[in-house]
Amino acid sequence: PIVEDDVYDICLPPLSELEVMSNRNQRVLGIDDPVTSALMYRTDRLKRCNDNESISSKRKESEDTSTCVTACFYGKDQSGLENVNWPFVVSSIHLDATSEVKRVGQIGRCLRRARAFIQHLANDDDLCFPSSLIAGDMNTEINRGSCVSAYFADESIGAPKDVDMATECASSLRLFPGTSPSESQIEEWIQLYNEATSVAYEQCVTLARLETGPTRAAYDHGAAGKEPGDDLSDSFPSLQSLPAGKGVMAAWKLDHVAFTTRTFRPLAFWSTLESDQESLNSGLPNYHIPSDHLPIGGLFEVLPPPTLDEQQRISLLNNVQSMSTSQSTELDDIEMSFAEELKAIEAHIATPSTASGTAVLPKKKKKGPPPKEIIEFMRRKRSSVKETKARHVIARKSLATTLDEVYRLAFSKFLGCSVSQWIERGNAALSINKEIQ
Repeated sequence: PIVEDDVYDICLPPLSELEVMSNRNQRVLGIDDPVTSALMYRTDRLKRCNDNESISSKRKESEDTSTCVTACFYGKDQSGLENVNWPFVVSSIHLDATSEVKRVGQIGRCLRRARAFIQHLANDDDLCFPSSLIAGDMNTEINRGSCVSAYFADESIGAPKDVDMATECASSLRLFPGTSPSESQIEEWIQLYNEATSVAYEQCVTLARLETGPTRAAYDHGAAGKEPGDDLSDSFPSLQSLPAGKGVMAAWKLDHVAFTTRTFRPLAFWSTLESDQESLNSGLPNYHIPSDHLPIGGLFEVLPPPTLDEQQRISLLNNVQSMSTSQSTELDDIEMSFAEELKAIEAHIATPSTASGTAVLPKKKKKGPPPKEIIEFMRRKRSSVKETKARHVIARKSLATTLDEVYRLAFSKFLGCSVSQWIERGNAALSINKEIQ
């Protein structure tokens, strides 16, 4: 059996997923053993929620795969974790080794899935904060400028500069050392970075990572400047040109534990290869570590999910309602003003009065453009409405910048749309005039 101790249970993807991986390995490697992500948990401390079947049946995106296994847990009674009586989600992942696009998509899927699980289990009044742990081989160092780093609010990463974006873009695309990305490649990279930022914003999460070090050491396919046996504990060379036939050791931070900062407080974590000089110099696997990646581990305090009290909720709804009402009124006033002006223009272009003093309107033409006065009027009206709506968008964006992830969750919960949808569409995006009570 995979798990011999009854204290542990294991979460695996469906058999169909394992069969796909088994067939692939048989075809490529001649061995039919499947390789998969998995979750093991202690049944005497954690209770798994009965969520996977119901969620998976509704959304294909919520199905476990060989690269992402997710489960939702509570603390178990009389376990030391009995006070953790709210759900939290844990994902074991293995991100793509070559494509930043796929890596960004895989983490985004984890965030959406975590929120779907919590929403399924929560009460009507809960904000459904997506408390999450995401751990595994992420195949990226999450350097500043990488698109995956857009998911993280880690101060050690910091906001990317142009040179960071260009460096990480070139590294991800595996361009020849010294080759800069093209303008179009940089544009696509920035777009992907912004998409990741948008997903984190929409899912209302702020992720950080444990400050673990390098977990992978091997010959660098294109590094120079370090000889086998050199001390690599303080410096890990980036990809550079390397004379053929000359092997140089390098180390990378590829395995990570990510967590939602509002609901997990890191207390401790295992040291990594910075504490293992022998493995840094010889690479992995070796006689002491049978895997090509060093295991990582962390200890967390589980924090209750944040919420808003009644006064905070009412204040949020009042602010949104006040702005939406004001903006709707302004647009209505503009429509009324232009309606009156249109009547005046139509009266002005009427035919001159007859001898009896009765005004006679010209007969409508079957074809042809409207009078030039009407054309000019419509242009001015469209311009005025467009300018007003643009100002309204700026005002909504300004209000949105004051909302952290908890307020954005409350916005979505009580107003029926995301903050981004409200910014774009205004009052039309809100659910039908929910009363503030």
